Amino acid sequence: MASFVLDTQERTALANQLKTDLNTGFVKIYTAAYAKLLVSIPLAAVCGSVSNGVLTLDCTNTNANASAGDPDTAAAGRLYKADGSTVVATCDVSTSGATINLQNTSIASGQNVSITSGSITVPAGT
Repeated sequence: MASFVLDTQERTALANQLKTDLNTGFVKIYTAAYAKLLVSIPLAAVCGSVSNGVLTLDCTNTNANASAGDPDTAAAGRLYKADGSTVVATCDVSTSGATINLQNTSIASGQNVSITSGSITVPAGT
């Protein structure tokens, strides 16, 4: 069976490219199947740090007020470049153990939503 495995140096280079793409970008949080946008959270000018193929987001001041929600449940996320329309990646969201972790996944309109942690791992391969 064939396999494909990236070297750690290459994984780190890819994670650094993700960081560059996400600097001053956005994390947009949606309901299931991306049916409804709940909140758009801006990322810092330097959105995080990279080590061994993992981009760890700087979650200082990563919060925004929800524009929708009755309340609704946050279930999915998209990561955008600074232009706010170019999707870099899609991801899972939860209160722990997800790519993007929030303080709460039940979101009501006007509620302040904060990212408590976030990390993107460039996989080594299969």
